[in-house]
Amino acid sequence: MINSMELSEIFEKVATSDIETVEIRHRGLSDENANELSRALAINDNLIELNVSSSRISSLGITTVCHGIPRCLKHLFLSYNPITTNSAASALAKVLKTTTLQKLYLNN
Repeated sequence: MINSMELSEIFEKVATSDIETVEIRHRGLSDENANELSRALAINDNLIELNVSSSRISSLGITTVCHGIPRCLKHLFLSYNPITTNSAASALAKVLKTTTLQKLYLNN
């Protein structure tokens, strides 16, 4: 499993490069990791596809990731534990309203 330091380096690369696709499969994405990912996503203006899969990400983590999703995103794949709060559902609804999303896949 990738440790937090390695994730930080990956997220920094996402923020500072022209990466168009980000796929993260991590068993336990922490709220801190979600915050770092959100900041990286918000900076990347080239992102077309985001795939986040975590069996142990909190509702706060999902909310945080959703807040960083750039408008240019076209494909969003989320696989996580069920949304248990209105804030996570609201954040996802905002993504649907404010992006050019063409494909959405939720597995919870």
